[in-house]
Amino acid sequence: MDTVQRSQPDGGKKDVERMPFKATPEVISQFLELKVDEVLTQMQSVGGREQLFVKLMEHEEYLRKIHDFNPEELRRQLEVAGEAVSAKEKFMKDVTSPEKKTMMRRAWDRMKGFALHHPIIAVLLMACLVAGGYATWHYAGNTIMAWLHGLAETAPADVLRRATEAPPIIPAPPPAPSGPWHVSPLPPGLG
Repeated sequence: MDTVQRSQPDGGKKDVERMPFKATPEVISQFLELKVDEVLTQMQSVGGREQLFVKLMEHEEYLRKIHDFNPEELRRQLEVAGEAVSAKEKFMKDVTSPEKKTMMRRAWDRMKGFALHHPIIAVLLMACLVAGGYATWHYAGNTIMAWLHGLAETAPADVLRRATEAPPIIPAPPPAPSGPWHVSPLPPGLG
């Protein structure tokens, strides 16, 4: 980066680093006093980028004073920014267009395209899916069958044995004495 001497209010000079010129749509619109939308529209075409380059080169002397300015770098930045703006516009048009496919439909089409362009890899992936599905089904089936078999053998005898051995959940109240002479006692303090 180059340095340039700038005047100070007290009359002295100060070295200031010059920053490289960044050709973003916002910076260009401010420098050329255009609307950002106009700059974006011009950046989308090669001719529009050339017009922006010519307009900026008319101010080359001023740009060299305040920035580390390189015309070839400016041209490259305009190309890169223009391609990015064009790609963004195309993507937004594809996504927001109602007649275009949904995101899932596009993903499915890409998967089908992958299978068409890479048939060997697609066959290997399908073989892996089939093998994994079979292994899961076989393992799950054997596990469930073993559990059911063990349950069928032990459940009836085990349930009956535990039912007879288990204490009652709520203990039965003691039998009340019978006869006419029995009066239930009142709780302490009430009698």
